[in-house]
Amino acid sequence: MKIVVFTGSPKAEASNTFQYFRYIQRQLPNHHYSIIHVGVEIGKIEADKDYLNKIIGEVKKADAVLWVYPITYFLVPAGLKRFIELLLPNKAADAFANKYATAITTSMHLFDHTSHAYIHGISEDLGMRYVPGYSAQFNDIIEEEQRRQLLLFGQEFMTTAGRKLPVERVYGPVAAKVPAYRQAETRMVGKTGPFKVLFLTDETPNDKNLGYMTDVFLRHFPNRVEFININDIRLAPCKNCLHCTYDGVCVIDDDMNFLYRERILPADAIIYAATIHDRYLSARWKLFFDRFFLNGHRPVLTGKQGGFIISGPLRQVPNLRQLLACFTETFGLSSRGIVTDEYKEADHVTGLLQALSGRIMEGLEHGVHRPPSFLGVGGKKILRDINFFTRFIFTENHRYYAKHSLFDFPHNQRMMRLMGRIIVPLMNIEGFRKKFQAGMNEKMLAPLRKAAEE
Repeated sequence: MKIVVFTGSPKAEASNTFQYFRYIQRQLPNHHYSIIHVGVEIGKIEADKDYLNKIIGEVKKADAVLWVYPITYFLVPAGLKRFIELLLPNKAADAFANKYATAITTSMHLFDHTSHAYIHGISEDLGMRYVPGYSAQFNDIIEEEQRRQLLLFGQEFMTTAGRKLPVERVYGPVAAKVPAYRQAETRMVGKTGPFKVLFLTDETPNDKNLGYMTDVFLRHFPNRVEFININDIRLAPCKNCLHCTYDGVCVIDDDMNFLYRERILPADAIIYAATIHDRYLSARWKLFFDRFFLNGHRPVLTGKQGGFIISGPLRQVPNLRQLLACFTETFGLSSRGIVTDEYKEADHVTGLLQALSGRIMEGLEHGVHRPPSFLGVGGKKILRDINFFTRFIFTENHRYYAKHSLFDFPHNQRMMRLMGRIIVPLMNIEGFRKKFQAGMNEKMLAPLRKAAEE
């Protein structure tokens, strides 16, 4: 079979992820592999329409497509995201139709499911038959058993594609259009709030709905807002060089260090405004989040209020909604809601924007923070473990976690450990066990009842 391999890492063949593909390539050599490093070549692909068409032509002659990339901020790297954006309007679906596809990714398993859901949906949008991908931890390949499992995955994919076996379609198509939103001009409220509020957007002249929603929100928000369009700042692609892991400073000479330290960190609230592109936001937003890696894994947004203004069919892309929740809960941002333009009634959208404005101000004035769900708790535990074991790499992360007492491992709870040592042996005594179990519910409930009554 002929297989087109799209790699997304800016390191190309020097990336961890590429070694997983390389292992399959060496173990299954009776196939032709056409490797295209879109993460590295995205600038050329954007600038040269003939080169893009050549790539699409390669896919048309192929039997299968393999996406190979490291997971960055819950998704694909920005370069690969931009490549996908270029495919969809260029009628590439005809070339991709009925090809088999799968993905090989590496990560620390921090919300890798949102990335696999995205590439799965994109593959089906392109008309391909997607086989569930292989999500590896970055160093799994060192272990013999993991290499065996990787090879079994490769063999299963080749068999499925070679025999043209049926696969289940998981995601329905996304309808791109939403109702036009245009609210009659409303009066500007007084800007009396004392807080530092940052409004980040990637609005372009074509994003009419987003522009109108932004205008309505800013008119009704009773606090001065610093407005930054990320299209207007110098923002170069992330190199994945990991230099920022020592001191939290990016080595790239552009505007990201200033934006992070002088605007994001001091902010009391951050509002994100974006238009949906395919099954995510724009590639520009993805580039912004990839560069946010200079923050490492530190929950520096804790204590800040936030919100999202989204133009596009968000209800049809639940993975994106969950991805936004992963971001806010893991990094500590107290999200006060998401407003979209999916409603026919302009007045209703306006009301939602006004309500979001009110909730953010209420959160700022009263310090509103809801407890995290599984997404936040689970994400923070994974990051805690990563930062504990990789202090020699993520030095700045480790310092931050130690300073803020975030290494909250269960074995640090000495009282619970002591109780376990005392009570566990006693539970083997039938009389003690019956008495303990008889009063257990009441003992657990008593402090909660007292707190409720207070």
